[in-house]
Amino acid sequence: MPVVEKRYAEALLATAKDPEEANRFGEILQNFGTHQFLSAPNVPSRIKKETIARIFPQDELKLMVNFLSLLIDKNRIGLLSGIAWEYQHLKDERQNNLEIKLSSAMPLNESQVNEIIEKYKKQYGASSAYVTKVINPSLLGGVLIQIGDIRINDTQLGRLNALKRSIKDVKNTV
Repeated sequence: MPVVEKRYAEALLATAKDPEEANRFGEILQNFGTHQFLSAPNVPSRIKKETIARIFPQDELKLMVNFLSLLIDKNRIGLLSGIAWEYQHLKDERQNNLEIKLSSAMPLNESQVNEIIEKYKKQYGASSAYVTKVINPSLLGGVLIQIGDIRINDTQLGRLNALKRSIKDVKNTV
C-alpha cells in the first residue's frame, strides 16, 4: 500500500502554503502516526473526529483537521504512520534536505559530525541536513553512514572486507 500512502502524503504536501507550514504538518503527522487512539477500531469515527477538532481548534490547522477526518472517513487512518514517513521523505526531497544516519561504535564529537554533514551536503547539493546518531559497539571503529538507500561503510570491518574483495579480484585476474 505504499502507493496509497505516498498519494495522501503528496496531496497534503501540495496544500502547504510555505516550508514552515509543511514542517508543521510533518510534525503533526509524526506525532499522530504513532498514536493508538486514532487507529483503535472500538472508538467510533465521530469521537475520533471530535477529538481531532478539539486538539486543533485554530483556523490555520483546519486543513490538518480535514485531512485526518478524511483518513478516518475512508478507513485509512491506519496508514497514518506510513503517510507520515512518505510525507517526511517528499518534504525533505522538495526542500533539498538531506537525512543522514550515522552509526559508530562510540559517540562522535560535534566537529566530526559537522565534517560529515558538510561533506555530504556538498556532495548531494543539499541546502540543509539533519542527522540521526546511533551507537553500535559491534562496529569496532569508524562510521557507517546511511543517506536514503545509500550506505557508506567506513568502519574497520568495512575496510577489511573491501581489502579482502580487492585481493580476491586480483587473484581472479591473475
